[in-house]
Amino acid sequence: MSPTASGANAEGGGTNGGGAGGSDDDDEDGADDDDDSTLSDWNLRKCSAAALDVLASVFRNDLLPVLLPILKETLFHQEWEIKESGILALGAIAEGCMGGMVQHLPELVPYLINCLSDRKALVRSITCWTLSRYSHWVVGQPHEVI
Repeated sequence: MSPTASGANAEGGGTNGGGAGGSDDDDEDGADDDDDSTLSDWNLRKCSAAALDVLASVFRNDLLPVLLPILKETLFHQEWEIKESGILALGAIAEGCMGGMVQHLPELVPYLINCLSDRKALVRSITCWTLSRYSHWVVGQPHEVI
């Protein structure tokens, strides 16, 4: 799972887990650090998405009564950071909660496609990743539904 190939550290001032590569001082000492390693560094955002993925894989659809109200609130939030976190969470639960999410996908997929034109690049990027997590469902739909 790679929820943050969309730019994990691009969220200006994101919290890094394990003290890895988050301060300005690291630039002087870490001459061997490059952009590729920055994208693979674990931070709070990546760890949270990975944990949500594991929870969804273990608890499956039993997790949805807890998550759906939160997703409804975050996905349609006016602040882009909150909206982006909801889209990330939606992608993180895709594999484990697919059975329970299927009924919501006819409404969510068009919404996500609309998010591809959001003015914030991180929203567009995480939306691409989230859509990819549901792509198996998308390609299995009749042409008229989508």
